[in-house]
Amino acid sequence: MQIYSYSPKRTNQKALILSIALVGIPLIGLVVGGILSIPYYSVLQTVAAVCLAAAVLIAGRFCLRDYQYDIMDSDQGERLIRVVEIQGKRKAIVCMMDLSNLETCKRVDKTNLREVTDYENSQEVKGKRYNYCVDISPKESFRLYFRDGTILQIMPDETMRQLIEKEMQNPLLGQE
Repeated sequence: MQIYSYSPKRTNQKALILSIALVGIPLIGLVVGGILSIPYYSVLQTVAAVCLAAAVLIAGRFCLRDYQYDIMDSDQGERLIRVVEIQGKRKAIVCMMDLSNLETCKRVDKTNLREVTDYENSQEVKGKRYNYCVDISPKESFRLYFRDGTILQIMPDETMRQLIEKEMQNPLLGQE
């Protein structure tokens, strides 16, 4: 049963600008290089191909993809966080984690990025990291640290943050 659902909105256009730059700059370089007949033109072509590939990857990941975060109860009574990836009309569940395994949650922004990095280094956090943010570098996001080492980075709204924090304060969490 779904309790709460949230789809974050893009807050900046960095990915779009970067994609356009990675397409435009190499194309200009290729045209100018072709007109001027510069030596080592094949190197310029290789760099342009790499830039175009990077533009396609960035656009595909950050411009053409959205996420939906769901807090829900499973049939077994567990509280879950589910991440659904939306690409056009296609929806796919890409992550489902039991919130009873949530160890801690950290807010990430410009002011405390160093603190979060220090925390991860001091705790020797060595799990898989999944970034489900719609922005390439969001102003604010949250990292959810699970007991199995998994780290989810999401952009929840205030209601979802409160639901997650409520689960963390639940005294029954993590008890076998």
